[in-house]
Amino acid sequence: MPPCRYLETLGLRGGQPHELELHRDRVRRTLLHAGGTPEGHPLLEELVPERLVARLRAELGEGYRADQLYRLSYSYDREALHELRCLPYVPRRLERLCLWELPEGFDYSYKSADRSFFDTVQAELPPEELPLFVRSDGSLSDTSYTNIVLWTAAGYRTPERPLLEGTERRRLLEAGRISAAPLTLMDLSACRGVYLINAMMPLESAPLLPPPELVIRRV
Repeated sequence: MPPCRYLETLGLRGGQPHELELHRDRVRRTLLHAGGTPEGHPLLEELVPERLVARLRAELGEGYRADQLYRLSYSYDREALHELRCLPYVPRRLERLCLWELPEGFDYSYKSADRSFFDTVQAELPPEELPLFVRSDGSLSDTSYTNIVLWTAAGYRTPERPLLEGTERRRLLEAGRISAAPLTLMDLSACRGVYLINAMMPLESAPLLPPPELVIRRV
């Protein structure tokens, strides 16, 4: 059986990768989980500013623009780097969240390249809706490709048990700008809005979905 593949996605604008050391740290932790060795892994050798810019320029040629935000997505396993995709980043238009219960035992602690579960769920929703996954105990987790931050009277709060520890979530927690808490549907119904954050959507420019009377629940 071939080794499991993983993904790492980061943003780059003007030759500056966003929160690069947080991405490198997540790759190291993923490699150790997968039974690999971080030292000398080709992805970690790739994740340095000079090589990122050089690779981006080589991939895009004359289409490269320094002021454009690019999404770089790497596929790798414990031994090798397999694929790089780099495209100008175009935010998706989102209007609503759809609550969706997670299957018992589902785990996405490491960013697996197998996203078939998320793809199957999204295929049942309109393009402008995003699933917000809820555990069987009623606790909130994440959407299919973002962490969430609730705007509450007590400040900005994120679920303490995310599906995946995103780099933007970690940055905000370490900076003390958000706090982690065991959030439930009650917290969702009382909040002022929901921010969707990930490596391409920092809190400062993240989508803010309306108050939760416009958040729908799957029947």
